[in-house]
Amino acid sequence: MPESLRLRILEQGTAVFEGPLAEPLELGRQRQDELAHDLYALLPSASGPARLLVARQSEGNVSRQHVLLEPLLSGAVRVSNRSQIPLPTGDELMAMWGVPEPQPDQAARAARASLAMRDTLAPLNQRRRDELGKHMAIGVGINSGPAQVGNTGSRFKFKYGPLGNTVNLASRVQGLTKYLRCRFLVTRPTREQLGDGFIARRVVRARVLNIEEPVDLYEVEQATTPERDAFFRATEAALDALEARDFAAAARAAGGLLLQHRGDGPLLLALSRARAALMNDGADFDPVWAPPGK
Repeated sequence: MPESLRLRILEQGTAVFEGPLAEPLELGRQRQDELAHDLYALLPSASGPARLLVARQSEGNVSRQHVLLEPLLSGAVRVSNRSQIPLPTGDELMAMWGVPEPQPDQAARAARASLAMRDTLAPLNQRRRDELGKHMAIGVGINSGPAQVGNTGSRFKFKYGPLGNTVNLASRVQGLTKYLRCRFLVTRPTREQLGDGFIARRVVRARVLNIEEPVDLYEVEQATTPERDAFFRATEAALDALEARDFAAAARAAGGLLLQHRGDGPLLLALSRARAALMNDGADFDPVWAPPGK
């Protein structure tokens, strides 16, 4: 960095950019309330998720991290068009839509980006299988709502990004993907903004750490066949029966579906909860699921 630019940054408390890069930074000074979609996912070295993608290898290095991140992010950016992707923080990365300019289809953009990363993962695992030793997995959580968006930090270092409960909940939702065995989960506000190009099933109503109200979570896919949509509706019916305390019907429905969809996380959870409730005659059953961790 030229010394003159470094001194200007320290003196003015902000970076000096021109053209398109300057727009979000300038808007960050002016706008404090934005409607943002916050996209989180994690690519760990062994298994599981957190906020958008960084390889976490004990013997890893920056070049390996780039090799793993680049194909996932390039596909996501290509299909989502004009997302804001702040720099990774530890093993997390975040993207947001709807800022600094409004995007009426921001939920669909976030969903397309998530599905693009999921579809990129299989060939990436195939290419890097010998190097990594294990298959990589991702988990993506999306939430929609108002967030404080702008430049945060100090005069020595700052970034343009979001703060608030909308962001916190997106992070919590992402963390639950590993328990539900769903790579892509969204909250109800996001689900309600998705168009006809997607199908979704409600997989659970969860009690989330540091979030006061229970949260309905949905798994989202690109709309494909009527058979897949029918499967989604059937799994929701099993969940509805469980929450209505019809434990036998819930267990019967979930168990029957698992014969054709082995390993399905939401069905396994519904069957496990229904079985436990039947064993205890429904005592202490809570229709809101309490996950074992965040």
